[in-house]
Amino acid sequence: MGSANSHRSRYNMGMRAGGAMISKPGLGWPFDQSPFHQGERALHELYGRRQQIDFAARRVIQDHLTEQHRVFFGQLPFVLIGSVDHEGQPWASMLVGRPGFVDSTDPVILRFEADPLPGDPLLRHLVDGAPIGVLGIELPTRRRNRISGRFQTLDERGFAIRVVQSFGNCPQYIQGRDLEFLQERPSANIEHSDRLTLHDRTMLAGADTFYIASASPGGPEDISAGADVSHRGGRPGFIRIDDDRTITTPDFVGNYVFNTLGNLSVEPRAGLLFADFKSGDVTMIACRSEVIWEGEELRSFAGAQRLVRFHIKQIIRLRGALPFRAVGSTEVSTEIEGTGTWSEAVQAQKASRELARWRPFRIVKKDKESRNILSFVLEPADDGGVAAHLAGQFLPIKVLAGDDGSHLVRSYSLSEVANGRTYRISVKRDGIASCWLHDRPTGAVIDVLPPRGEFIFNTATRKPVMLISAGVGVTPMVAIVNSLLVNDMRTRHAEPIIWLQAARNGGDLAFAAHIIHKVRHHANLSAHFVLSAPNREDQAGRLADHVGRIDRDVLARLLPTSDIDAYLCGPGGFMQSIYDALLGLGVPDRQIHFESFGPARVLRKQEKIRPAGSSQLIRFGRTGKAIAWSSSFGSLLGAAGVAGVTAPYGCKSGVCGSCAARLVRGSVTYTLPPVAELDDSEILLCCTVPEGKDEVVIDV
Repeated sequence: MGSANSHRSRYNMGMRAGGAMISKPGLGWPFDQSPFHQGERALHELYGRRQQIDFAARRVIQDHLTEQHRVFFGQLPFVLIGSVDHEGQPWASMLVGRPGFVDSTDPVILRFEADPLPGDPLLRHLVDGAPIGVLGIELPTRRRNRISGRFQTLDERGFAIRVVQSFGNCPQYIQGRDLEFLQERPSANIEHSDRLTLHDRTMLAGADTFYIASASPGGPEDISAGADVSHRGGRPGFIRIDDDRTITTPDFVGNYVFNTLGNLSVEPRAGLLFADFKSGDVTMIACRSEVIWEGEELRSFAGAQRLVRFHIKQIIRLRGALPFRAVGSTEVSTEIEGTGTWSEAVQAQKASRELARWRPFRIVKKDKESRNILSFVLEPADDGGVAAHLAGQFLPIKVLAGDDGSHLVRSYSLSEVANGRTYRISVKRDGIASCWLHDRPTGAVIDVLPPRGEFIFNTATRKPVMLISAGVGVTPMVAIVNSLLVNDMRTRHAEPIIWLQAARNGGDLAFAAHIIHKVRHHANLSAHFVLSAPNREDQAGRLADHVGRIDRDVLARLLPTSDIDAYLCGPGGFMQSIYDALLGLGVPDRQIHFESFGPARVLRKQEKIRPAGSSQLIRFGRTGKAIAWSSSFGSLLGAAGVAGVTAPYGCKSGVCGSCAARLVRGSVTYTLPPVAELDDSEILLCCTVPEGKDEVVIDV
């Protein structure tokens, strides 16, 4: 983000003392040129948000300070400064003072009447036209505003910058604190190092906040380049010390503007600052960043969208430098409750690898979601970890079936996103297993396997999405919505999301209040409830958008285009009718996804069977049908479906044993470790593929 007052001759100008030309204060970005540089724009494009972000930015980014922002900065006891040294290394600094030390008597000038903390090299970076980033945070209220500008003047009382960009930020991940000034300003003990000490490790391990300075190359005439400083927050333990010169942190969902990551993509050097408000210590770190976009570590860290690894070059420690201390308790940010820590991530990785191991989990909370659906929150009863899962997956559990100690295995969809600490399943009271579970009290212990399942949202899609459910089929849909729409303000899917839910009446409409709340906070979500037999309360409250059933006419009215991704979950007949209707409305078969357990299944449009040739042959003994194997089938169960052979199945993950069949001839291998008990001659069709080149014959 950056600076300069060139290009302004194209706009309505006003003269300032000294002849500087500025645009007259108004609303929004006054220039044709984008406020974002190439690195930021590339990330907007990567996430499919280029037009959306550009449109929003031109409304909220100013080339001056609004009156509200001028008042805001004047009441702060500290601000963060991002600057760049003579070698191009960004540094994050903290300027402190009694409220009023930051002042703006001119909407394009911000003045700081304060010296840097003793030992901070900031003054050496203040050369003519130098890029300066400013972050103001009011901790008790979590208000946050940022500025990108250029250094202008320095005198005995402080320095001033000329504002190039000014914009507000959301309050996400900010911990609420109250600060109290000390009677006397302390003297700091200054230390320099190039690696972390034991004291540093302890401080970082307990930190819930740090600040990061970054920069993008460009001269004073480039209004999209410059320095920036931003805030990062998490639960204590969200910073991992890899070694004495390396740390790794998660990057959570933000506003998708990517000021920091955009800068790091074109200039990987960064400056970190850690402020301990209890001891008054400040630690400044110059480093080089490395962004990690995928991998097991990322998948295991709850809430993380990316990881950022910092390789340390230089450390400046300012012991006891802050003139104030935190008083009272810290008000924890609600946004970080759904995020993880590194210790939880390590445990999650271990738990995810034990796919066939039953573990005890305790019911810590039960919530009524509808007349006959309860949610169960489960936490480990063995001090182990919670395996990471993706929205839409399910949790296998073991329940007692009788007094003789026999048990049943059932799979229930997870209805909440991964948080690193608990699972949540939502279960309809219907049948032996679900009734047994409903009757368990809080504190009861049940056995579970790690989550699994292939009903997963395609995060790469840039299409509108329809989530269509009936009855208890709503449970994976809630998890999907919660994974896409976070923190009551941010969406991970920029296209329209259409929620379509069917139930008998309002008493059976699970999670309706939650979805209505989401609609109020996310402009791209619309919700539509279809009730087949609404009661008087439903009619009085106008809960139903449609009375009857979800049919072709309802779908045709709500479909924004046939080029959508549709996700279905509910009874088998319901899903079959929706699937057929969507196909008839032109939705491509490959873009219709569904979840099915046991008897709830959908017969897809018959795929063309490849004639058996020289490829390996799969023969289904009872029917006489055969098909040439293709890896696109995924499993022998998939091959059976394409061949037109009806084979029983349930969980499709090797747990329930419903798809067990006798292997007559040939060899197979498992893609997942089987959990169900089998005879020596049996295999599970759902998680086996042919091994070798010989013909495989199955007794199906």
